[in-house]
Amino acid sequence: MKVTITLNDIQEFFPEIQRKTGCDYQSIASEKILKFPEKLGKGHIHNLHLRNGIELYFQNLHLEEDLIIQANTKYSSLGLGFCISGNLGAEVVGSKIDLSVTAGRNLLLHSNAYKTIMEIPARQNLFLVEMSIDLKIIQSLVEDEYERLSPVLRSVISGKDSGLHSWSGITNPAMEIALHQIINCPYKDLTKKLYLESKTLELISLKLAELTDSKTESKIYKKLRADEIERIYFARDVLISNLENPPSLLSLAQAVGLNDHKLKLGFRQVFGTTAFGYLHQYKMERSRFLLESGLMNVTEVASAVGYSNFSHFTAAFKRKFGIKPSALKSR
Repeated sequence: MKVTITLNDIQEFFPEIQRKTGCDYQSIASEKILKFPEKLGKGHIHNLHLRNGIELYFQNLHLEEDLIIQANTKYSSLGLGFCISGNLGAEVVGSKIDLSVTAGRNLLLHSNAYKTIMEIPARQNLFLVEMSIDLKIIQSLVEDEYERLSPVLRSVISGKDSGLHSWSGITNPAMEIALHQIINCPYKDLTKKLYLESKTLELISLKLAELTDSKTESKIYKKLRADEIERIYFARDVLISNLENPPSLLSLAQAVGLNDHKLKLGFRQVFGTTAFGYLHQYKMERSRFLLESGLMNVTEVASAVGYSNFSHFTAAFKRKFGIKPSALKSR
């Protein structure tokens, strides 16, 4: 069975979804939360208004029935969505443009007016982080790099092109780290808003930098099949799940069903670095987050990210961030 909801204006998303599904809807200050009823499944959709022109959304859902949302969208902003897990099917009515996203991928989108059909499949853990940023903010953000953007992107950002445009891509390590920091934001109140705003702008900057560098998906995937890309993401997950005792490259390749040469080549193409370069970067960013959040002391953090030698952890952290972990903890 499928549940279908039609919205005349996506801006009325929260109250309309509440009215048509019986979701628990809360609106407090700059935050809106929809909590889905048991008859549909479980999970929530959370919106944070960071400041005029910047909106941040979290969709964390596990539904019992397929949910189809038909909506008209009208706004002059760039939308950027990251799929953390699961998949979301979406298409633009009257066009061949596919707006679907799957885990590990992202989508940048712009149009002044269009109608979409979105389908959230049942019995999956769907986790999306999405943001909407006003074009005027984007203009100030890319001022120094404006001429390096593609002609289409320049036209969109300047407001001269109101057509529908989308740019799909892989979520690279720098983006994943910023997403991790957003999802696990350790702050509250005003500090929380400022922190999330800075990370939201960081993500849009990283996406625009990717497009500025003219990296196309066809170049990235030229030597990789779809199943090989899935195996490389699986290899990434295996590494992160074994921080204290990561497998050798050969063992990792065997675990995910690739030869070591294909794994090395694919990891660099998909994530822009080597497998263990990615692991090191993840360890450092994870340790910084744990120290900033106050969840652990420095010794506990070192152990949590896989360092048995405390001095080795301290040296690696200082090389990465320029200060000792104890200094960051005290600060």
